[in-house]
Amino acid sequence: MTTEHTDELIEELKSLYTDDEEQLKTKLQALKYQKHLNYWDYINLDVLLNLQQPRSEQPDEMVFIGYHQITELYFKLTLWELHQLSEGASPSIEQWQTHLGRIINYFRVLTQSFSIMREGIDGDQFMKFRPTLAPASGFQSVQYRMIELACTPLINLVQREAYHTVKDATIEEQFEAIYWKQGAIDKETGEKTLTLRHFEDKYEDFLLDYVRRWQGHTLWERYQSLPEAVQQDRDRQECRDEETPAEHLLVGRRLTLLSRVSLFLQ
Repeated sequence: MTTEHTDELIEELKSLYTDDEEQLKTKLQALKYQKHLNYWDYINLDVLLNLQQPRSEQPDEMVFIGYHQITELYFKLTLWELHQLSEGASPSIEQWQTHLGRIINYFRVLTQSFSIMREGIDGDQFMKFRPTLAPASGFQSVQYRMIELACTPLINLVQREAYHTVKDATIEEQFEAIYWKQGAIDKETGEKTLTLRHFEDKYEDFLLDYVRRWQGHTLWERYQSLPEAVQQDRDRQECRDEETPAEHLLVGRRLTLLSRVSLFLQ
């Protein structure tokens, strides 16, 4: 015996396949034999808990690995929100509020969680296991680089000294002058470190393609298409017209906060 609510759901399902009864039958057959979903299967818990593979016998290396993996998951969530702001038609003010708010929350968690590394890892243990990881480095976080590239045009990320030289240059030339590459140059030899060379070998072509895909619709460029009132810095909000919608002010404040958090993480 079915309830009225169940009957309504069945009718709604039928309405989805009014022009394809065979597809409806296939869908119902799938429901008939589909296994119940468990939490541990849904989140791939067994796989997740086996991704931590320490390379030393120091117990606190487990904290080090786990923290970095959690960080990368927050970066993935950030990129997910950025993509939703960049794709399709221009986002509404409400969408800006929602997605920027989520990104800020992710970064807030990250910036407030540094104590996990500072207080959760014994210094002596760190000095013993860290050399075993060379030349690996958090510098090689491709997702962090993707977030930067999704937030602003490439030219805004080049070294200050090279800005005017490469302002009208090709993407490849601008990318070679990006600020973080300078931080991976051996000061004695002037050569790129092994850490940077490995990163370039794996991700350079991918990141160049990524820059091209984001051209014209980075977060900053999308933001510039919003009403002028939204773009005002939150520190000047007392000078704003009282008729400026509150939701516009919120978007401006959130983007300002996001930019400051991003600078802090750099």
